[in-house]
Amino acid sequence: MKKQIESIADLERKIASNEGPDIIELLDRLTSHYLKNGQVTRALQTSEDLLAIASDERNRARDPRVISEERAPHLSPNAFFRSALSCGLGLIACFICVFKVVPVAMTSLSEDLCAPSPSVLMRNFTLESRLPFSVACASVSVFLAPRYKAAFHSRAEALRFMDKNEEAIRDYNQAIQLDPENAACSYCGLGVSQETMGDLGNSARSFQMAFLQDPKHYPHVYFLANFLVFHDKAQAALPYLNKAIEMCSTSPETYEWRSSALQSKGDIAGALRDISKAIELSQKNDIYLYNRGALKGMLPTPDIQGMVEDCSAAIKLNDREAVYFYGRAWANSKMEKYDQVVADCTKAIELSPNLLEAYQVRSDAYMALGLSDLSEADSGKARSLSK
Repeated sequence: MKKQIESIADLERKIASNEGPDIIELLDRLTSHYLKNGQVTRALQTSEDLLAIASDERNRARDPRVISEERAPHLSPNAFFRSALSCGLGLIACFICVFKVVPVAMTSLSEDLCAPSPSVLMRNFTLESRLPFSVACASVSVFLAPRYKAAFHSRAEALRFMDKNEEAIRDYNQAIQLDPENAACSYCGLGVSQETMGDLGNSARSFQMAFLQDPKHYPHVYFLANFLVFHDKAQAALPYLNKAIEMCSTSPETYEWRSSALQSKGDIAGALRDISKAIELSQKNDIYLYNRGALKGMLPTPDIQGMVEDCSAAIKLNDREAVYFYGRAWANSKMEKYDQVVADCTKAIELSPNLLEAYQVRSDAYMALGLSDLSEADSGKARSLSK
């Protein structure tokens, strides 16, 4: 006989009338049904009910006045079954948290993947309707299996993407304490949270520990290199960036970071090669296009026309960045196209009224056009901004 599939309505009725098996099992099954049907808000509510029940059971277990059958020296078969079922549900909840509820992208920080980039992943993770459920689900797992490292790590990941970094740091540290020799992913996440909180010293150590424990894992190499470049340690970052590119030659962000490191060292030609590779891999990225244009203007023999073209391409993709208009204005000033300089500087100032350089370049353009009064007004504004 074909087994009848239990419906959401059946489960809701049983929970309301307290029928059937243990309430935890009913809530867990109902949560799974809600998720399959895309009812995330209701899944969150039932998971919170699970957490409340778990918390209540923990408080009762800690109360010395409470003597129950479950705490007796010899468990009855039913009590033993309930205990085993609870542990099983905890593990299932954790696996749901890691592999089903949070988008698959979250696990890419702990799997050997190289694209898409961590920055893109972070934006994708901001799914506020799912992350709270992940935290609640992992919290049940933490209660039922308090020495299960993955539960703490999963909860920390969700908390970090909710910008609750203090709580995330506590869970990452707990995961590390439970298995300090195999904690590379937790060290990596811990480093990100510490950096966000401004704890740069500990952040650097965490990224280094992640790399030392698992040097063949691309995200650990990338995050360490990213941290070093961002904090003006280009020389130290280059070996890690080279290694990251060897491991994953299709990541535009890695080429962009190495370009930045090479620029800091004064290797403009090398920086230009890498940013061009990043553009080739990402195609439509206004930031990369503008950066390449800026590098073309830094060459020993500046490629001014190339700079204009790259700034124009960046503006076509994003016309709300003042610095793109300023960059094109600067390049046009070198070709003495002063009307275009004035137009672009005016747009840059409209977008960013305190952009000092735009006033300076427009002042020079006005002077070249014979508009001395306007030139003096811009020069005075530039002087006031520089104070």
